Amino acid sequence: MDRDAMEISGTYRMQDFWRFRMYSGLRFIWPVILLLLALAAVSLLLGLAGGGNGVSSLEASAVLLLWTALLVLPQHFVAKRQYSAQPALQEPVHFRFDAEGMHSRTTAGVADASWKRFHSVRETGSLFILYTAPNLGNLLPKRFFGSREEVAEFRAMVERGIVPKRIKRPGLWSRWW
Repeated sequence: MDRDAMEISGTYRMQDFWRFRMYSGLRFIWPVILLLLALAAVSLLLGLAGGGNGVSSLEASAVLLLWTALLVLPQHFVAKRQYSAQPALQEPVHFRFDAEGMHSRTTAGVADASWKRFHSVRETGSLFILYTAPNLGNLLPKRFFGSREEVAEFRAMVERGIVPKRIKRPGLWSRWW
């Protein structure tokens, strides 16, 4: 049963920002990351299997693993910086969703956004991201909801509010985050 309004609240954690960075920052290059890891594994196996090029295969796998780390590890530091730069989000935040849109309240103030401000909504394993620009979105951790039923009601409310757009459900990459 859908409600006319829904209220949720909670306190953000640094991990919420990290999960957003991992999803949003890497969502277009995850196949490259998987390819680098696969090439590193193949190179490592060839190096361990022997042959005259064993050292060069091990070096190649180390370089591929380093490139993968250089793509992934900075996401943690960006998330930490984003979280630290917004002290108001480190305190409880309250959201109200209704037919008009999203209304949020923190210790820093209040904000309202009509549904037409959101151009897309993405769902990951642990977050909803309501995008107002290609890489700028409002994070809603699923743990802010009291139950799975509330999550389902929220999905329905969003889909009514931003018709004809729909929530992009978790795909292969986003299920992890």
